[in-house]
This record gives sequence, structure tokens and C-alpha cells, in this order.
Amino acid sequence: MANTTAGSLWNLPNLAGALFTPSLVQTPFLDRISMSGDVQTPEFAMSSSYDMEAASQPAITETTSLTAPTAVSYVRSNEKNVAQIFQSQVSLSYANMSANARMQRVEVSTSGLAYDEAGNNPVANEEAFQIQKHFDQMKMDMEYTFLNGSYQLATSAAVAFKTRGIITGSTTNTVAASNADIDRDIMDELFKEMANNGAFSQGGSHTIMCNVHNKVKLSRIYEYVPPSRTEGGSNIGSIMTDFGIFDIVYVPNVPAATILVANMSKCGIVFQPVANKPAGENRVILEDLAKTGAANSKQLYTQAGIDYGSSYFHGTITGTSTS
Repeated sequence: MANTTAGSLWNLPNLAGALFTPSLVQTPFLDRISMSGDVQTPEFAMSSSYDMEAASQPAITETTSLTAPTAVSYVRSNEKNVAQIFQSQVSLSYANMSANARMQRVEVSTSGLAYDEAGNNPVANEEAFQIQKHFDQMKMDMEYTFLNGSYQLATSAAVAFKTRGIITGSTTNTVAASNADIDRDIMDELFKEMANNGAFSQGGSHTIMCNVHNKVKLSRIYEYVPPSRTEGGSNIGSIMTDFGIFDIVYVPNVPAATILVANMSKCGIVFQPVANKPAGENRVILEDLAKTGAANSKQLYTQAGIDYGSSYFHGTITGTSTS
């Protein structure tokens, strides 16, 4: 069903029946982020990294030691991201909000619609319901963005800041599956690449995240089911590897052909608080908009981005089979 704009008596009818949504509202990645912080500018540094020289055995004679070698300075560079705007509006007419008992039903004899007070409205307060659904939608948008966001640095008021997602930014440790089914060899290839690039020397808690197809595949390749006459199947929630125990989580917004290995201890939400708002209420704002007629209008607003530390901390497998 298509959603509408400002809610009126006619485009937002009350309907009887159990309340549910078939939409995937889970935000397992966002729910696992335990850190948050504030910045005073949209652009922020996630890390300051540097490279060491390749290890080698020196061959310095007594004679050459009399003269100091050529100086080497270790250069640092930033990995940056930005906080972007998430905003929506709730607007309901007075007529809509004052007609909670007006139920829509189908008029069978005319195949039209009729309205009466028959039936129970599962939404006791339309405004509260709409506000909560806007919060849910914002979480869904943040989940998608923090995973898949495409980076953009604004250059004017007409250009949006867009935060870079962790999958988009994980370019250091990545394995191309070339449309093959995921198997242990491909997983091990990623683990070895991450180990060689120092991902596991940073400590933390690593989680494998994938969509439904690869979740089923991972359960099959890692399953061990004890013999039983009455039970079968598996749902592998964690695996033991040479580099620790990794949780496996179904995350709907991970692309179907991608597997993400994220160090969740390195992930945080960065907010750019709104000035002149009370502490504790300046990160995510719900406020009344100026009244222009017989309607209540509110806006939901935040400026937020993801800080995943460095692309070195995480890994991806791309281009797996999807069927």
C-alpha cells in the first residue's frame, strides 16, 4: 500500500484488525553499536593511521655506522566521514485526530466504502502512532546508510552531506567470490587477508553479517549436528576460527551478494547536536512546526554518521551467488 502526505479524514482511515507490517524493520547492525559521540562539525576524523617500513635484517658495518643513516619519518593520514541529515515530518488534520472511532469498511452491495463506529481501532492515538513509525523509519534509514552509504562531502547548501557506510568503506580487506557459492575456503581467504593486514591485532568483537541467502549457506558449511532420531537442522550463530569466535547475524540490509565481517568494538554513532537544545534532547529532535491551519505538524530531525575507525578493522566478501 502507498503511504500518503499530511493525514486527513479521507486519506488516513481507521481500520479494524490486528496491527502489523510486512516491512523488514529490524536494525540488527544499529542495535549492536554500543558507542556514540558528538562532533561540532559535519566532517570528522575516524582514525589517524600510519605505515611501518617492511621488516628486514639490517646490514650495517662499523664503517657505515659512523655516519647516521637517511632519516625516515612516519607519515600519518586520516580516514574521515561525515554526519548527514535525517529528517521527516508528521502532519495530521484536526478532523483526522478527532475521529478515532470512525472506522472504514467495505460496502459490499456497492463495492464502495462506508464509515461507521463498528469495530475496534487498534491505534488509540493516531499522532503517537505516526511519530513512533517515523522513529522506526529513521532507524531503518540509518541502518541502511551506516551499512551501504555512499560518501559525499557537501560543497554548498544545495549539496547534501552523505555518510560513508561500513561496507562501502571496507576496501582494504575484501575478497571477490566471482558469483560462487560461499564456502569455507572463501571465508578463510578473507580471514587470512584480515590477519595479514592487522585486523585481528586491534582486539574487539567481530561479527559476520549477511543477508538471508548467505546466512543459510553459512549454517550449512559450518554445521555440526549430533545424531538424533527426532531433531535435525541447524542455525549456526557463531563459529570458532583461528582468530577467535565470530557471531553470525542475519542483517536484511546487507546486500544479497555480500558478507561483512565487522569489528563492532570499533563502530560508533557520531551525532552533530543541534545548538540551543537541552542536553539529552539535542541529538534527535522532535519538535512542533509553525502552525498554519487546523493541523498538528511536527518534525523529526537528527544529524548523524557512522565512525567505523578504519577500513583495516573490517572485511567484506563481494559477488557471492544469490540463488
